[in-house]
Amino acid sequence: MSQVTVAQLSAVNKDMLTADNAYKLCGWYDWFCTNNALVRRSTKFVNLAKRIKDRWGSTGIFLKNNCPCVGNTYDSFVLQNSNGDNHFWVENRDGWRVIDVPNNCTTVFEGTARGVADFLNKQELPK
Repeated sequence: MSQVTVAQLSAVNKDMLTADNAYKLCGWYDWFCTNNALVRRSTKFVNLAKRIKDRWGSTGIFLKNNCPCVGNTYDSFVLQNSNGDNHFWVENRDGWRVIDVPNNCTTVFEGTARGVADFLNKQELPK
């Protein structure tokens, strides 16, 4: 995994992404789709990172394409503090959802990508 920060992810330009580099530039941890598909999948996370970079810029983020035993693959990202502790898990699975990892993995928001950004921008930064 190549860990990136929210600020680094937000600086990625769509024109920079290729099948050969999307996983490195965007910090993909694991994926079950083609490298070509990562280019398209990365774009939605880059756009979301641009909306939260002012508050979460130095926070670590990694992207994951999940393959459940039942159902379709879906994408998610995790915000991590400097100690590597997961703070929020954000997934795009039949809509956007934010899960508060330290608090018993409780779903704390459901809605749109813009709503996720608004929600995260109001949250306490991880220590």
